[in-house]
Amino acid sequence: MKKTNPNVENVALRWLQYSDRDLTDAMRLTSKEPISPALACWLCQQAAEKALKAALVLEKIRFPRTHDLNILLGMIPETWLVKSRHVTLSEMTAWTVNARYPGDWPEPTYEDAVGAMSTARSVYDLVAAEFGHRGILI
Repeated sequence: MKKTNPNVENVALRWLQYSDRDLTDAMRLTSKEPISPALACWLCQQAAEKALKAALVLEKIRFPRTHDLNILLGMIPETWLVKSRHVTLSEMTAWTVNARYPGDWPEPTYEDAVGAMSTARSVYDLVAAEFGHRGILI
């Protein structure tokens, strides 16, 4: 079990708590056909982003200001399960823009929102499990 600084743990936990909040809000939107699948998709992207940033904070790895989940995932040490279970998060990264701005892409659907929810939940759960393995209560 790797020992971390209590202050680092607190900051990392805050990132993970924000991720959980976004996931909870997205889950509410996807529990039935959402009024706004775009909002649910964006919240899922945000949840995954914050979970990855929580992992990086815990590892004391400085990360750039980015919404690109593949960049963040690439910075996580190989020992984290999230790294091996999610080879790419390109579809999730796309929701940063595609769910928030008009463009020449299709509007997000309910099915998109459910898929995004599943991916975000997986990223969160894998990061949270690593916190648990290190004895950090969530």
